[in-house]
Amino acid sequence: MKDILSLSLRELESLAIALGEPQYRGAQVYAWLHKQCCGDFSMMGNIPLKFREALAKKMEIAKADITDTIVSADGAKKYAVTLIDGCVETVFLPRDYGNALCVSTQMGCAYACVFCACKKFTRNLTAGEMLRQVYLAGKKDRISSVVVMGTGEPLANLDNLLLFIARITECGGRNLSSRNITVSTVGIESQIYKLADADTGVNLAISLHAADDVLRKRLMPNVRASIRDIIDAADYFFARTGRRVTYEYMPLSGVNDSNADIDALAALLRHRNVHVNLIPYNENGTGFEKSKRIKYFSVFLRKNGIKTTIRHSLGEDIFGACGMLTSKQG
Repeated sequence: MKDILSLSLRELESLAIALGEPQYRGAQVYAWLHKQCCGDFSMMGNIPLKFREALAKKMEIAKADITDTIVSADGAKKYAVTLIDGCVETVFLPRDYGNALCVSTQMGCAYACVFCACKKFTRNLTAGEMLRQVYLAGKKDRISSVVVMGTGEPLANLDNLLLFIARITECGGRNLSSRNITVSTVGIESQIYKLADADTGVNLAISLHAADDVLRKRLMPNVRASIRDIIDAADYFFARTGRRVTYEYMPLSGVNDSNADIDALAALLRHRNVHVNLIPYNENGTGFEKSKRIKYFSVFLRKNGIKTTIRHSLGEDIFGACGMLTSKQG
């Protein structure tokens, strides 16, 4: 059956008419789904029983429920969101400038980055399953922005990602500004072009982690694109959308934090309107050590005219920080 959460307001109004109901019934259902976070047609009190039954025969509301919550000492919250066939993790990140929610797009991940705890890929999430993560967490705390950097590779699930973005930003629903949505990718160059052409207005972050292809292939073995191709796609994204691209780099002790590594990174990004987000490694059982040179990286990049920040990680004590999320099957 079709994922009803992926339908626009106009599509729901058309569906209502097709099922013999007044157009406004579609708007009422839309409000139940996107404002009231209703996960069951039977709970839509002002919708006639006949219409609810007809909807239930043709459509489904993505099953998703928060079944466990772990709270960090720093205020972050990791939610276990149980789906129809497994579980994903979603993280609430409290920030002075607006709370963020880290959303998963796949159950597991196929890209096998050696420094990341999430490995086994099971399936893509639907747009509805992504939306339900936001709506369920939004019942507990105000959410100002969404970062699509939970489990999975968002651009490997681009069609559902675009539906998610369209619904979460739609007037009449949550109406979240696209400028408050960041999509993080390992760098699927063909999909970056498609995301740029979709003109969604979202921000793009690319997990780089190395400035030469040999090292990057060792760290991110299932990423096919060369760094040159990824940079070209990112440049196109900037030219097409006007949105500055962020490159994420996690310095790992003795792996990608040498002077040669930092020189190569600076040479790669110098003279581009980009931002580098340096990410401290979070101990997650993958066997690496946090680099002590991250501040040196930051200073060096800035001296080379590259805007740089060091990420302030939240939720490390609950395995909710970058690289620590997993998909718990069953």
